[in-house]
Amino acid sequence: MLVETAVEAARRFGDRPAFVTDEGLSLGYAEFDRICDETAVGLAELGVAQGDVVALALPPTPEHFIAYLAAAKLGAVTAGVNPKLVASEREDDVGPGPAHLGCNSVARARFGWF
Repeated sequence: MLVETAVEAARRFGDRPAFVTDEGLSLGYAEFDRICDETAVGLAELGVAQGDVVALALPPTPEHFIAYLAAAKLGAVTAGVNPKLVASEREDDVGPGPAHLGCNSVARARFGWF
């Protein structure tokens, strides 16, 4: 349902702003959906597949929503992790559980978001 809603929003609202950052950068619905598709490809190349868990240690920024929707497009699920935790605390938070991949602000450079 989420993926279909995002695709429909991209079709209906196109270049209208889906996000405007504190820095004044704007991201339209169609561009948001395109970036999510590209990010989903990148996640798949990293081995993320349907049913996998992707840990998101991101603040509430467009990157968080991009990673969230990209995971959903692959059929993966996300687990939110407080981005203010240090690495050892994140490991305690996520534990040795099923997380296949972790995403943090470093991913911004990897995938070229904004």
